[in-house]
Amino acid sequence: MSTLQDPIARLAPAPRPAPFRGPLAVTIPLLVAFYAVGAVWAAADDLKPLGSALLNGSVINAPLVIIAAQLVGAYGLARGGARRAAAAGALLGLSCAVSLTAFAADGDLAHAGLGPQHVVLQCLIGAATAVTLATVLARAWRARR
Repeated sequence: MSTLQDPIARLAPAPRPAPFRGPLAVTIPLLVAFYAVGAVWAAADDLKPLGSALLNGSVINAPLVIIAAQLVGAYGLARGGARRAAAAGALLGLSCAVSLTAFAADGDLAHAGLGPQHVVLQCLIGAATAVTLATVLARAWRARR
């Protein structure tokens, strides 16, 4: 029976597409989970209080401003029109680049006092961020052509 003939089918809401596709469907939720685990873990190991770890970051998680920029950028990239997606992609790419620069250069990687399990979490965050940045750059390259 077609939608025109079936009154119940007309009342049902249209299926919504997934907010993220491709690698972003994996890396964005992973980053959020890794950041949350890092903040709670930092508080549990007395590296930083939970509020400070969430807001300002710690040696094993990013600050809230980076997390928010990545989430807003990813959502805008997935849902926005051409201009909005370009701006959102720039925001996501910039936040990933800043995060990777801090990861590599601020001295927190394998910081004294961190155990190997902490360093593994740092590397997982770095890898997920690098894949996210590569995805954004590849998408921008394709859009440019």
